[in-house]
Amino acid sequence: MISNINSNQLQAKVFDFLDKKIEFPKQILKPNKVKQVSESLIEFKPGEDTSVKIVALKAPVVKIQSLISATAKLVIDTDLLIIDGGYITQPKDWDIRAKDIHLLNVSEKSQWISSLIQNGSIQSSTFNSQAEVDCNFDIPAGPNLDDRFSQIGDDLKKFKDLFKNWR
Repeated sequence: MISNINSNQLQAKVFDFLDKKIEFPKQILKPNKVKQVSESLIEFKPGEDTSVKIVALKAPVVKIQSLISATAKLVIDTDLLIIDGGYITQPKDWDIRAKDIHLLNVSEKSQWISSLIQNGSIQSSTFNSQAEVDCNFDIPAGPNLDDRFSQIGDDLKKFKDLFKNWR
Protein backbone atom coordinates (compact mmCIF):
# COMPACT_ATOMS: atom_id res chain seq x y z
CA MET A 1 0.00 0.00 0.00
CA ILE A 2 2.87 2.37 0.70
CA SER A 3 4.37 1.69 -2.70
CA ASN A 4 0.97 2.35 -4.32
CA ILE A 5 0.78 5.80 -2.70
CA ASN A 6 4.35 6.61 -3.74
CA SER A 7 3.55 5.42 -7.26
CA ASN A 8 0.52 7.73 -7.45
CA GLN A 9 2.57 10.68 -6.20
CA LEU A 10 5.29 9.94 -8.73
CA GLN A 11 2.76 9.74 -11.57
CA ALA A 12 1.22 13.06 -10.47
CA LYS A 13 4.66 14.72 -10.52
CA VAL A 14 5.42 13.32 -13.97
CA PHE A 15 2.10 14.58 -15.38
CA ASP A 16 2.63 17.99 -13.75
CA PHE A 17 6.01 18.17 -15.46
CA LEU A 18 4.50 17.23 -18.82
CA ASP A 19 1.79 19.88 -18.51
CA LYS A 20 4.32 22.68 -18.06
CA LYS A 21 5.36 24.78 -21.02
CA ILE A 22 9.02 24.42 -21.86
CA GLU A 23 10.74 27.50 -23.25
CA PHE A 24 14.10 27.36 -24.96
CA PRO A 25 16.48 30.31 -24.60
CA LYS A 26 17.14 30.63 -28.33
CA GLN A 27 15.33 29.70 -31.47
CA ILE A 28 16.32 26.16 -32.46
CA LEU A 29 15.68 26.47 -36.16
CA LYS A 30 16.99 29.76 -37.49
CA PRO A 31 15.68 31.17 -40.75
CA ASN A 32 17.86 30.91 -43.83
CA LYS A 33 17.42 34.60 -44.61
CA VAL A 34 16.18 37.82 -43.07
CA LYS A 35 14.32 40.02 -45.54
CA GLN A 36 12.63 43.15 -44.22
CA VAL A 37 11.02 46.05 -46.02
CA SER A 38 9.60 49.02 -44.14
CA GLU A 39 8.25 52.44 -45.05
CA SER A 40 9.85 54.05 -42.00
CA LEU A 41 12.42 52.21 -39.86
CA ILE A 42 14.11 48.84 -39.54
CA GLU A 43 15.83 48.46 -36.18
CA PHE A 44 17.90 45.64 -34.70
CA LYS A 45 18.04 46.36 -30.97
CA PRO A 46 20.80 45.13 -28.66
CA GLY A 47 20.47 41.40 -28.10
CA GLU A 48 18.66 40.73 -31.39
CA ASP A 49 21.67 39.06 -32.97
CA THR A 50 21.03 37.68 -36.43
CA SER A 51 23.25 35.10 -38.12
CA VAL A 52 21.88 33.85 -41.44
CA LYS A 53 22.99 33.26 -45.03
CA ILE A 54 21.22 36.26 -46.61
CA VAL A 55 20.16 39.59 -45.11
CA ALA A 56 18.14 42.02 -47.25
CA LEU A 57 16.92 45.28 -45.67
CA LYS A 58 15.13 48.23 -47.25
CA ALA A 59 13.81 51.25 -45.37
CA PRO A 60 14.43 55.01 -45.22
CA VAL A 61 16.29 54.39 -41.91
CA VAL A 62 18.13 51.20 -40.92
CA LYS A 63 19.49 51.18 -37.35
CA ILE A 64 21.73 48.34 -36.19
CA GLN A 65 22.59 47.97 -32.51
CA SER A 66 23.38 44.25 -32.52
CA LEU A 67 25.23 41.61 -34.55
CA ILE A 68 24.26 41.16 -38.18
CA SER A 69 26.10 38.25 -39.76
CA ALA A 70 25.20 37.37 -43.34
CA THR A 71 27.49 34.57 -44.46
CA ALA A 72 26.49 34.65 -48.15
CA LYS A 73 25.09 38.09 -49.00
CA LEU A 74 24.18 41.38 -47.34
CA VAL A 75 21.89 43.81 -49.16
CA ILE A 76 20.91 47.14 -47.62
CA ASP A 77 19.01 49.89 -49.46
CA THR A 78 18.44 52.92 -47.25
CA ASP A 79 18.73 56.68 -47.01
CA LEU A 80 20.25 56.59 -43.51
CA LEU A 81 22.29 53.67 -42.13
CA ILE A 82 23.06 53.93 -38.41
CA ILE A 83 25.40 51.45 -36.77
CA ASP A 84 25.28 52.22 -33.04
CA GLY A 85 27.12 49.77 -30.83
CA GLY A 86 26.37 46.88 -33.17
CA TYR A 87 28.46 45.38 -35.86
CA ILE A 88 28.13 43.74 -39.22
CA THR A 89 30.49 40.93 -40.13
CA GLN A 90 31.88 41.05 -43.65
CA PRO A 91 29.91 38.72 -45.94
CA LYS A 92 31.18 36.97 -49.06
CA ASP A 93 29.11 39.35 -51.20
CA TRP A 94 27.50 42.67 -50.31
CA ASP A 95 25.46 45.36 -51.99
CA ILE A 96 24.88 48.43 -49.82
CA ARG A 97 23.37 51.68 -50.97
CA ALA A 98 23.04 54.46 -48.39
CA LYS A 99 22.96 58.22 -48.84
CA ASP A 100 24.16 58.89 -45.29
CA ILE A 101 25.91 56.65 -42.77
CA HIS A 102 26.42 57.25 -39.06
CA LEU A 103 28.88 55.03 -37.22
CA LEU A 104 28.63 55.30 -33.42
CA ASN A 105 30.59 53.05 -31.05
CA VAL A 106 31.53 50.78 -33.94
CA SER A 107 33.17 47.48 -33.19
CA GLU A 108 36.47 46.63 -34.87
CA LYS A 109 34.61 43.81 -36.63
CA SER A 110 32.74 46.45 -38.69
CA GLN A 111 35.84 48.31 -39.87
CA TRP A 112 35.33 46.98 -43.40
CA ILE A 113 32.27 49.26 -43.62
CA SER A 114 34.46 52.24 -42.69
CA SER A 115 36.75 51.44 -45.60
CA LEU A 116 33.72 51.22 -47.93
CA ILE A 117 32.63 54.68 -46.80
CA GLN A 118 36.08 56.17 -47.25
CA ASN A 119 36.53 54.91 -50.80
CA GLY A 120 32.96 55.88 -51.83
CA SER A 121 31.81 52.33 -52.61
CA ILE A 122 28.52 52.67 -50.74
CA GLN A 123 27.31 55.82 -52.47
CA SER A 124 28.36 54.59 -55.93
CA SER A 125 27.03 51.01 -55.64
CA THR A 126 25.47 49.62 -58.83
CA PHE A 127 22.92 47.73 -56.73
CA ASN A 128 22.37 44.76 -59.03
CA SER A 129 20.97 42.64 -56.17
CA GLN A 130 17.36 43.58 -56.84
CA ALA A 131 17.34 41.10 -59.73
CA GLU A 132 17.95 38.20 -57.33
CA VAL A 133 14.86 36.55 -55.88
CA ASP A 134 16.24 36.40 -52.34
CA CYS A 135 17.22 40.06 -52.30
CA ASN A 136 14.64 41.97 -54.34
CA PHE A 137 12.24 44.19 -52.48
CA ASP A 138 9.12 43.79 -54.58
CA ILE A 139 6.20 43.15 -52.28
CA PRO A 140 3.08 41.77 -53.93
CA ALA A 141 0.00 43.86 -53.27
CA GLY A 142 -2.33 42.37 -50.70
CA PRO A 143 -5.94 41.60 -51.51
CA ASN A 144 -8.44 44.43 -51.51
CA LEU A 145 -9.96 44.90 -48.04
CA ASP A 146 -13.54 44.55 -49.31
CA ASP A 147 -12.64 41.34 -51.14
CA ARG A 148 -10.95 39.99 -48.01
CA PHE A 149 -14.01 40.72 -45.85
CA SER A 150 -16.34 39.02 -48.35
CA GLN A 151 -13.99 36.00 -48.45
CA ILE A 152 -14.05 35.78 -44.64
CA GLY A 153 -17.85 36.03 -44.71
CA ASP A 154 -18.06 33.22 -47.27
CA ASP A 155 -15.74 31.06 -45.19
CA LEU A 156 -17.85 31.64 -42.07
CA LYS A 157 -21.04 30.78 -43.96
CA LYS A 158 -19.51 27.52 -45.25
CA PHE A 159 -18.41 26.62 -41.73
CA LYS A 160 -21.87 27.41 -40.34
CA ASP A 161 -23.54 25.22 -43.02
CA LEU A 162 -21.14 22.35 -42.33
CA PHE A 163 -21.76 22.65 -38.60
CA LYS A 164 -25.57 22.60 -39.07
CA ASN A 165 -25.37 19.56 -41.32
CA TRP A 166 -23.14 17.74 -38.85
CA ARG A 167 -25.60 18.23 -35.96
